[in-house]
Amino acid sequence: MGNAVEAHLAVISNQMNLVMKQLTAWGSIVFGATLIAGIYGMNFEHIMQLEKVSFIDGNTGAYNRAYYKIALDSEISDVNRFNRENQRQGGPAEEDHSLALLMCDIDNFKDFNTYGYEAGNRIIRRVVEALKKEVRDSDKVVRYAGDEFCVILKAPIPLKKVEEISERLRDAVASEPIPITDMDGLKHEVTATISAGVAMYPDHAKSADDLHNAANKAL
Repeated sequence: MGNAVEAHLAVISNQMNLVMKQLTAWGSIVFGATLIAGIYGMNFEHIMQLEKVSFIDGNTGAYNRAYYKIALDSEISDVNRFNRENQRQGGPAEEDHSLALLMCDIDNFKDFNTYGYEAGNRIIRRVVEALKKEVRDSDKVVRYAGDEFCVILKAPIPLKKVEEISERLRDAVASEPIPITDMDGLKHEVTATISAGVAMYPDHAKSADDLHNAANKAL
């Protein structure tokens, strides 16, 4: 019985992944979840829980790496669509849209690991909280891997504004001491800092992979 349920959930999860590749805006996710719920006779809350498991990092509540590629491709498609229409109508190039990608990591994170695994997780959670507070609701904070994060800043956004946000993110992370408990039960307060690299699409890259590599190189 357990194997049958797992197989059924796997099929639904795969279907969710296919839908999300086309429907990444929140409203579209809700539509996709409603559609699949109707097809498989499951309630909406169960489907949304599967979406959460598929695309949300369990430790931080940020989007995960699986969602990152889908979201970045979608945002790039939106930029391309707008810019094609602007060019078709004879609009000036200055009105073309650009999006930004920030790649961030925690400086000297290995030093924090000496306090223990859970202390490291707490620091990562607090960094994500700080990042989320400083960006717009339409932007996306992703835990890419370990202590590495991506922030997709939705178009249109100028480079000057992106640089301001990047600086604000660094200040936000560094401004608040983080209480942790080490493996011996001793309490400490530590301060984390991050480094960030910025790249713009289509200014610095012509594809999602190029954009990721450019931001990573800038880091």
